[in-house]
Amino acid sequence: MSRALWRGDKFTQTFPNEKTYRHSLLEEVDALNTAAAVLGENYKKPKQRKNLQPSLLTLLELNDKGMIEPFVLISKPDAGIAQDYVKYRTEHRDKLREYISEWVIKPDSAAR
Repeated sequence: MSRALWRGDKFTQTFPNEKTYRHSLLEEVDALNTAAAVLGENYKKPKQRKNLQPSLLTLLELNDKGMIEPFVLISKPDAGIAQDYVKYRTEHRDKLREYISEWVIKPDSAAR
């Protein structure tokens, strides 16, 4: 439902200067936050989360740590999302560094 809203009026309202729809960071983050909220509500206890797919567990952890935006920009960008990178980097360079150091280049993997 979130994606359908973005293809409709939500994109035009959010990006009034853009003439055509494009996949954006805000759209992807909105969709992933919605998915994480539903998962979190249905799998509140660690015992319940044991049987979740690893990608869903990662989504919950990224959401809990406020790392959805850097994840999308660094690990899952497309041409539309890439257009939002410079603005995000200007405002949240520290979050990008934190994501890269904790999720992309893990400290324990550097020693190998």
